[in-house]
Amino acid sequence: MRWIPLVLAVLGLAAGITLPFFWASAAPVWLGAALLVVAGALSRRLVPAAAALVAAVVLVLAPGLVNGYRNGQGIAWAVPAGERLELAQEGLAVTRTRSGLRGRDLRTGERRWDLRLPEGDGDVRVWRIDDRLIVNWSDDILRAVGVDDGRERWQAVPLDTQLVGVTDGEHVAVTRCSGFPQCEIQSLSLETGLVVWRADITGTGDYLGVPMPDRGAPQRALAPWRASFVLVGDDERWQARDLATGRVLETGSHQDGSTAIHGDVLVRSTDDGALRATNVQTGEELWSRPPGDGRASLSPIVSTDTLALPEGVLVLSGDGYATDSIRLGERLRTLNTLTGEERTAKLDTGHGLVEVLGSERPRAKRPVVLARDYEEDGRPSKIAADGRTYAREDVRDVHVTADRIGFESDGHTWGTGRGRVIEVFDRRSGKRLVRHAAQDADIRTQGDALVISEGSDEELVQRVVSP
Repeated sequence: MRWIPLVLAVLGLAAGITLPFFWASAAPVWLGAALLVVAGALSRRLVPAAAALVAAVVLVLAPGLVNGYRNGQGIAWAVPAGERLELAQEGLAVTRTRSGLRGRDLRTGERRWDLRLPEGDGDVRVWRIDDRLIVNWSDDILRAVGVDDGRERWQAVPLDTQLVGVTDGEHVAVTRCSGFPQCEIQSLSLETGLVVWRADITGTGDYLGVPMPDRGAPQRALAPWRASFVLVGDDERWQARDLATGRVLETGSHQDGSTAIHGDVLVRSTDDGALRATNVQTGEELWSRPPGDGRASLSPIVSTDTLALPEGVLVLSGDGYATDSIRLGERLRTLNTLTGEERTAKLDTGHGLVEVLGSERPRAKRPVVLARDYEEDGRPSKIAADGRTYAREDVRDVHVTADRIGFESDGHTWGTGRGRVIEVFDRRSGKRLVRHAAQDADIRTQGDALVISEGSDEELVQRVVSP
């Protein structure tokens, strides 16, 4: 029966290599390895037995090797140990160390410059505005740093900076606090760092009219919103104030409806769903829309009374609820904030409640729609983006940049069974760039890049997806 060892060896290889493609478990790999060992033992010859043992070991190690190789595909570079990525925008990556900041090339990770700062473990956030980085270091000193050389340009008086909210390219509006609730808006000159004007703020005024994209947005260093004015005030009333001078351009009440700001445009909604957009600098009405044909949806942080602007457009829905949980039906309807022009895209999600989202900087692209299985009836989650639909099991979050879309879902990984899988796709071509086994990983948008993080604290590993 000399053929038995050979048959067992063939069955072992077939089971260990082929079955994992169809059976979401590590069991076929171990079964195949066991059959190889048995085949070697039955051969009763040293060389075949040794070869079978080596093949069994290789088969057991193969899933880790193959998936490790695949996890590295589509990754531009990994953040070096001891550094943490704080910004990835317009070709520049900025990492933090205990003793300062380091500028790197976003595509390659190559070091460009270093900036030494006082050592500390406190909260650090970095924003980019054109050729300036605005840095809130752990010593609460707000600094401006040159993008090209990393040289410090100016410092502002130490205060707790809560939000770097709005910029017109020459000024930036920031929310700074000496102690809660003693907070104020400061309009700073980007050239000198001097305070041009200031005003006390409370409640929703802390956000300066910025349409927060999600509930966790205030804890992130979002790119400052582009506008020529800000909304300041309290929980009752607001003022639209010119960013350069502080001049009051328009006033209103939160009781009358919600607002959105973008460029020179102020959009106001009423409780019955009517919309009106004006150029606050000139007072000219740009467009209006009567009630009865959909409501503009709110930003996910509903306490701000701000209309959502994913990708810089308004989203119409039947109820006008926040964009992280609304009903759209079979169409995605959006309005251009400058013209009021409506665009419609067909949806085929099959779910009632959906989430609408966009990149951190508005690009005037069509927003992305995520439909989760809220009813837990076994239907897959669906992501509608750029004319394509991605169906996956148990999608938790979707993260997008101008040209990439990434998400984490339950998936089948060869040789290890089911688990969390991170995928990244090119939004133009639809080509999959990354498939990363994500047992201890997540993916996040970091400005213009998607970043895969594994581990935590001192053992954190961050990988930048090819931009």
